[in-house]
Amino acid sequence: MNYTRRLVEIIALLGEKFLKEHLNPENFYRRFGVNIRVMREDTLEALKFFLSRVLFQRRKDEISYRVYVKIKDILKSHKENLTDLEKIKNELNKQIGRGKIGRKMDVQIVIEMLRYFGERNIVAYAYDKIKAGEISMLFKEIQKICGVGDKTASLFIRDLIMIYRELLNVIKKENVRFILPVDTWVRKGLKNSV
Repeated sequence: MNYTRRLVEIIALLGEKFLKEHLNPENFYRRFGVNIRVMREDTLEALKFFLSRVLFQRRKDEISYRVYVKIKDILKSHKENLTDLEKIKNELNKQIGRGKIGRKMDVQIVIEMLRYFGERNIVAYAYDKIKAGEISMLFKEIQKICGVGDKTASLFIRDLIMIYRELLNVIKKENVRFILPVDTWVRKGLKNSV
């Protein structure tokens, strides 16, 4: 068996393992409290899913998880009015930031996400964009949210495609780069080595 084929098989096996262990509906609910089976219909579940992808960066997972739970609880208490950004921001600032838990950036991410997507369901929106072949546009839109870079946008899109497997059929060769999260340091290292 040639090396490339074996490598592809290993990557496929790791992808299946990732699905079973991390994007499995029961495990995902247990870890993040997100019902991924209904997130296309439920805006709050979609927001929680998005946050579970973007808040876990540049710090220990334990701290990110505590921040995530605080934000999730605050958003849940505002489920009926997710457009009252000032009220949500004030509540977030009381529990998140310097001297508390997390960073001010966490609050910015949430407020920017709500400002940009409002009461639109971010998962349903992304699903429709991917299905329409507009992955590059979606990728750029997600990056308009403060604190969301290439890697995080790719993680979100990749995980949606892994959950909604039917979307695999619409991915064109030129869009594969948008679903392959590459760490910033790896990207910089590759750029410097060329």
